[in-house]
Amino acid sequence: MTEAARIIGLAPSFSGTKAVLNKAAITIDGKAYPINAIADNTFYENTTIEEMDFSAATSTIDVGDGAFEGTSAMRHVKFNDKAGWYCGAASFCGSGIEEITIYGSLGMAAFLNCKNLKDVDFAAACDFIGYNAFAGCSSLENIKLKSFPVEKDWGDGYYSKSAMRIYEGAFDGSGLKSLTIPAYTSFYIEANAFKNTPLTSVVSYIEYPEALDTDAFTGIPAEATLSVPFGTQYMYEYTTGWDHFYGQTIEREWAATDVQEVETSTPNTQHPSTIYDMQGIRQTNLKKGLNIIRQADGTTIKVVQK
Repeated sequence: MTEAARIIGLAPSFSGTKAVLNKAAITIDGKAYPINAIADNTFYENTTIEEMDFSAATSTIDVGDGAFEGTSAMRHVKFNDKAGWYCGAASFCGSGIEEITIYGSLGMAAFLNCKNLKDVDFAAACDFIGYNAFAGCSSLENIKLKSFPVEKDWGDGYYSKSAMRIYEGAFDGSGLKSLTIPAYTSFYIEANAFKNTPLTSVVSYIEYPEALDTDAFTGIPAEATLSVPFGTQYMYEYTTGWDHFYGQTIEREWAATDVQEVETSTPNTQHPSTIYDMQGIRQTNLKKGLNIIRQADGTTIKVVQK
């Protein structure tokens, strides 16, 4: 087992509103110990720090349970983009954080009652969103989940997609209005995951929906709609959990998992292609802004029309 160091608090001499980790390891008796953790409750109920920067750490940071709980003045926390971080239970519960990049699964109550949290980006595979993880996040309106290929290539360029489970009450009482779900191989939502939210738009790119909890979408507005891949409406409307949207399921022709992150102002027009807008609706020609082009060879690109 590799020996490592963890952060257990601020230096006694520290004063200010921004704390920066300025090294990746500490050296004791000539031996370097990489910093890879923040201990449980390290900054619990700190009311002065507004920003923390741990990007100097080159090892993945394991954020302990309650590490930033109650840090009401906290607005921004930065980790190393390549190394990332792991999230413990209630790690940011009740903090003032406004944005966060997720690099793994989320523990129970991870961001419970973070009233200022607006922007959440998933930058790595996330297997689950724990119980009450985003409950009470009243400023959080949009979530776009992501699936990431695993290290298994099944041939012909196909990689198996990751799995996801959203636990009971994960978004209960949040401001969530829209949810985008990629083409997971396995996907499950527990009861009341979105209860008491203004969720009115769910977009799913799963081609073979599995059964969810009967009450997976209980407690969302009656006018909520579900957008699904072309040809799958029947399956969704007769699958437990997804049947909540019976009569309000809309088919789309474009699957977001086909899109490659390529942008250009000069699309390939040498071969027949099909144009879609960002909602997956087929267009007769390029529109101003961002378009989706499905080319004759099956590849898909993003095109910016000025």
